[in-house]
Amino acid sequence: MKKFLSILAICFSFLTSLTAQNIWKPFSIYGCDYIGTTSDGSVFAASYGDLYRFQSEGTGTTFNMVLEDQCFNTSGCTINRNDRIFITNSPIVLYSDDYGDSWQQTSPIPATSWVRGLYSKSNNVFLGWTTNEIFWTLDGGSTWEMKTLGYGSISCVLITDTDDVFTSIYGNNPTTSGIYHSSLSNMQNWNLAAFQRSSIHQMIMHPDGSIIASNCGGQISGFHHEPGFYLIDGTTNEYGMVHDIAIS
Repeated sequence: MKKFLSILAICFSFLTSLTAQNIWKPFSIYGCDYIGTTSDGSVFAASYGDLYRFQSEGTGTTFNMVLEDQCFNTSGCTINRNDRIFITNSPIVLYSDDYGDSWQQTSPIPATSWVRGLYSKSNNVFLGWTTNEIFWTLDGGSTWEMKTLGYGSISCVLITDTDDVFTSIYGNNPTTSGIYHSSLSNMQNWNLAAFQRSSIHQMIMHPDGSIIASNCGGQISGFHHEPGFYLIDGTTNEYGMVHDIAIS
């Protein structure tokens, strides 16, 4: 009987742990744009130039402000795998290594227009982009380099674990849109990698290393696959942002 009760207790504990992993705890970030989550469970969101951190479990709705009047372009904010938070505020990039409690800044970035996005591979290697410029650093923001691309408007840039760099292009020019490839060691040179003539508005990296992109217009439609790349149809709203993707 005691053995049976012990086994029953272990089973109940196991089932309880499985159930706990599927509990969703809602919280409100109304009026804010979600930025990301750090490994300590902090959730970051931004609104009207301010960055907020939410750390409570349950159904709390209160964020604490950790940065004021700095986060004006939420697409230029990111959190990397080391929990470093990056905020672009031209001509500098602000970053925090203690979940937003304190901030440091890089040297001035070389971008000549509004920063549209930021991507960080590590604390030393990160890059950003404007409509047609890519700027990057390999030393944590002490020095920068930049490349102007003449293919169209940049929608996204990704860096792989093997230091390959991919940028997606969208626009009305059907001959230069698509996905382009470079490497961190030679970012001044780019080559077409996949899906020429497709206007790509969004691009993410699959855990297996493949690139998944959404197509909004151009000469390619439906579902397409090339080695290492997948393309699916997407639609955009009035702001040009992808809001619906359907695989056909």
